[in-house]
Amino acid sequence: MVDYKSFHFKEYRIMLPDGESEKVSRVECFRNGDMPTEDNPFKQRWFFSPDQGLAIRLPRNELGERWYRYNDTELRAVCRRLEKENACLAQKTKVKCPIRCEDCKFYDTCESKERANGGVKCKRKCEGCYLHMSSTASLEELTGEDDKVNPYTDRLSQEEDPETILIRKEAQKECQEAVRKLVSTLSEDDQRLCQYMLEKKTNREIGELFGITESPVRLRKAKLRRIFEEAGMKNFL
Repeated sequence: MVDYKSFHFKEYRIMLPDGESEKVSRVECFRNGDMPTEDNPFKQRWFFSPDQGLAIRLPRNELGERWYRYNDTELRAVCRRLEKENACLAQKTKVKCPIRCEDCKFYDTCESKERANGGVKCKRKCEGCYLHMSSTASLEELTGEDDKVNPYTDRLSQEEDPETILIRKEAQKECQEAVRKLVSTLSEDDQRLCQYMLEKKTNREIGELFGITESPVRLRKAKLRRIFEEAGMKNFL
C-alpha cells in the first residue's frame, strides 16, 4: 500500500469526535497517536484524498474507523486500477518482451542466471522499464493505421536515450499489431462492446446503447473475454 503520509498535501485537518474538522499543520496532522487501550481500542487513522490535496487526522472512535475503512477501500481500488492500466502489455499478451541483457541498464553489474539465455525471462529488467501501454486506450487509438502521437502509448521520459525509445516503439507496434489483428476478426457489435468495456461503462449503460437488458450484456461480455483469453490477452479487458 502507498505511504500517503509521505505525500505533501495542500491542506491538513483534524476531524473532531463529533465529525467537525479544523485546519492544522502537517506536523500536527501526522503526529503519532496514542496506542489502543481497553478504554479506547481504536487505532489512530487518517483519511487521504490525493485528488483534492487533503489529509485528515481521524478521531479514535467508531466514526473515525468508518471513515478510514471507506477511504482505505477506495485507495486500494485506485491502486489496483493504476497497476492494471500501467501494466506492461507484453505481460498481458503472447508478445515477447524485446528487452534483452545487452539492452538492460543492469547489464554491467547483473549476475542473474538468466544471462545464459539472453535474459528472456529475467524480471529485474522490468525495474524502471518504460515499455508500458495503458489498457484503457480506445480501440481507435489501439488499432488506428496512422502514426499520430498517442498520449497512452507515447509516455516518453526525458531520461530515455534514442536507442531505448526505438526499442520501446517497436515493442508497442508489435503489441498494437496483435490487438489490431484480433479486433479485425470481431463483428461490428463486438467491436463496439469492446470499446464500451475499455471505457468502463456499466452493464446498464451498455444495455441502453444496444437496446437490450443487462443479462444479455453479461453473456456477451463473458464471450468476448473468452475470445481475448484464448488469444493470450486474458487481462486486456
